[in-house]
Amino acid sequence: MVKVAFPFVEKNTSKGRVYLRYRRNGRRVSLPSDPTSKEFYEAYHRIHSSFEDSGKPSPAADSVTVIIDAFKKSSDFLDLSRSTQANYKTHLRIIDECLGNEPIQAINRRIVLAFRDMMLTKPTDPVDENGNKPTYPARANYAGEVFRRLLSFAFDRGYILFNPATRPGKVKTGSYRPWTEADIEAFREIAPPHIILALDIALHTGQRLGDILNMTWSQITDDGGVRLTQGKTGAELWLPLHHKLAATLETHKKASTSTHIVTTAAGKPYKPDHFKHEWKRWADKAGLQGLVFHGLRKTATGNLAEAGCTSEQIKAITGHKTDRMVSHYVAGAKQKERAKAAMKKLETAQLIFDELPNS
Repeated sequence: MVKVAFPFVEKNTSKGRVYLRYRRNGRRVSLPSDPTSKEFYEAYHRIHSSFEDSGKPSPAADSVTVIIDAFKKSSDFLDLSRSTQANYKTHLRIIDECLGNEPIQAINRRIVLAFRDMMLTKPTDPVDENGNKPTYPARANYAGEVFRRLLSFAFDRGYILFNPATRPGKVKTGSYRPWTEADIEAFREIAPPHIILALDIALHTGQRLGDILNMTWSQITDDGGVRLTQGKTGAELWLPLHHKLAATLETHKKASTSTHIVTTAAGKPYKPDHFKHEWKRWADKAGLQGLVFHGLRKTATGNLAEAGCTSEQIKAITGHKTDRMVSHYVAGAKQKERAKAAMKKLETAQLIFDELPNS
C-alpha cells in the first residue's frame, strides 16, 4: 500500500490493476484510477469536501492554504486591478479546495498540469450524447497562470526551491473570431434593444465587456465623449463618441431609470456571467455559434485599421499597451489592404502592358 500525494488517498494494486480510494474515519470511497485526470480531481474534491467540518485542525505553516492567504495579503496580489483580483480569488479558492492541506513543497509539475486540465470543464455542465462536456480552454489557461503566480510568490519567499509551473504551455484556444457585417446584421434582427445597445458600444469603442457593463451615464462628458478606467489595465481613457453611438445613447438615456448604461430588460445592472449567458442565447438563436462578445473588440480594432488609423491612434481608442497587441487584432485588416494594393498594382501593370504598341 502506497500513499499518493493527496490527503487520505491510498493506492492499491491488484492483479495488475491500480485502485485509488479515499480512506478516512473508517470509511473507504473509490476514486478514478488516474490521479492526473480531471475526473479524479472532481471526485476527490467532492468526497474530500463532504468529510470536512468546522472542527478541522489549523493548516500547517507550509500548506497551500497558508501560502494562498499570504499571497492575497502581498503586494503581488494587491497591485493587481480589482477585476483581476476577483478573477484570481475564484481560481485560488478552487486550488485551496483541491490542494489546501498539501505542503507547498509537494506541488509538482504533474499536479499543476492536471489542475489546469481539470479546469477545461465545469462539473455542473451536462454531457452530450457522446459523453462529452463543453470545454473552456481560456479558463484552463487562466487557472494555470494563477497557479504559476502563486508558486512564483512561494519561490520568492523561500517556501520552494523552484517553480514547477514555469512555462507550463497552454491549452490551444484558437483566436476570437471577429464579427462580420453579416453576423452583426443577423444579430440585430433577433436580439432585444438592451442587448443591441451593448453591441453598438462595443463596435464604436472597442472596449472589453466588463468596462462596458460598468459604464454609467455620468461618464458621458459634455464635450461629446465618455471617460472610463479600464478594469484590466487601469488605463484612463477619454473616447470621443461616434455620431451613431451618440444618437443611440441619447435615445436610451431618455427611457433609462438606472445609473448604468447597459442594463437588463428590467433596468438592473448586469453581472458579467448573466450577460454572457444572455448574449450566447441570442447569438445561438441567430445561428452565430462560435462567436463571442470579445470578438467585437477585434472587429472594432480592425475597422479602425481599415479606416487608415495608425497604431498609436488605435491604441488611443482601444487602450492596448503595445503595437504587438494591436497587430494581433488588425492582422486581417492589414492583409486585406495589402492584398488590394497588390492587385491594383498588378492591374495597372497589365493595363500599361496591354496598351504598348505591338512591335
